[in-house]
Amino acid sequence: MSMTILCMKLMQWHLVLTCIIIRIVCVCLDHIYFTGLFMFMPILYKMASKSPTVVKFRYHDFEIISDRKWCAKCKQCGEKITETRGTSSSFTKHMEQKHAAMFEDYKKRKSN
Repeated sequence: MSMTILCMKLMQWHLVLTCIIIRIVCVCLDHIYFTGLFMFMPILYKMASKSPTVVKFRYHDFEIISDRKWCAKCKQCGEKITETRGTSSSFTKHMEQKHAAMFEDYKKRKSN
């Protein structure tokens, strides 16, 4: 087999593989679009990158530890609370259990 024929065959296979990959990407994007998942992408990004309201209320030194965790220190007692990114139940629970008056104030302000 000559070198020219071999090069042509390799180019054909490269083109075929490129077309397959493009098709897979298109199918995935179609799935995201038609299932409605695209609507939640900005919301999920916003949830995962900004500190929750409860943290802004009575915590400081908010930091994102990893792609799955974030943490902050309680302004009242200094305890460091670690939480799964996108959730805030540990922060709220800490305030409810350790600082009842502060928790009641938070609930009042949140409802307004």
